Amino acid sequence: ALSEGHNPLGGWAVIFLLLLLFAQAFSGLFNSDDVLFNGPFYYAASGEFRDFMGVVHENAFDLLLALIIVHVVAVLFHQFQLREKLVQAMIRGWADGKQGLSAPVPFWIALTIAALLAVGFAVALEYAPQPQPMW
Repeated sequence: ALSEGHNPLGGWAVIFLLLLLFAQAFSGLFNSDDVLFNGPFYYAASGEFRDFMGVVHENAFDLLLALIIVHVVAVLFHQFQLREKLVQAMIRGWADGKQGLSAPVPFWIALTIAALLAVGFAVALEYAPQPQPMW
């Protein structure tokens, strides 16, 4: 049996959610809350770029909230109206009657990618300019 996973709209929603999460995290690196915290790259960017990243940060947050609400409503619709056991499948990690056509990617590949991303992020933070005192 073919395992569908997300339908096409759900697949695009997942991609859009991940892109919004990336935009939110990346833009936050250049932002300040003007009270207590500055992002690690706040001092490395021009004022114009920081302002642009502030707009991106606010809009990504609003879009994330909207898309999360739509996602939760869709899951609840499938769970209770269509009687698909999506919540149970998310908890267990598998769904009854669904089987893939091939084995999943080996765990070591995911672990390698995660390690490379973590090292890249740590190196980027190490070379970030040091924050200036707020007062």
